[in-house]
Amino acid sequence: MGTEYKKNYDDRAYKILTKPLASELDLCLEFNISEETLEKWKSESPSFLWSIQKGLLQGEQKLRKIIFSLAFCPPKDSNTKLLTLLASNVYGINEEHVTTIRDQTSVENPEEIMKVRGIPIPDIEVPDVSI
Repeated sequence: MGTEYKKNYDDRAYKILTKPLASELDLCLEFNISEETLEKWKSESPSFLWSIQKGLLQGEQKLRKIIFSLAFCPPKDSNTKLLTLLASNVYGINEEHVTTIRDQTSVENPEEIMKVRGIPIPDIEVPDVSI
């Protein structure tokens, strides 16, 4: 791709960034441009900037929904206390926090996502406590 901005990039940028953990770097890779070019496009086109901001927000909401569901409705083989602590301390998500999102996205391995984001996952065994 060239370095000229095209109006149809708005929708493409939004779709790319609505995935959990997507970043502006993903846009640079998709459009085959440098970060400087991306910044230029954002400053020249308010609609492109808005698509990026909206897409990043949707992607973050999807990630929060995944973390919330793991922390408060975990699979049997997960460490509930650790996930609850992570959701609360790192993301500020508690049981009262409910986020509504559109276009549900399935993630096969949330721990891999957390590793990619640089969130440490301690290797400790804490038994789940049933109430």
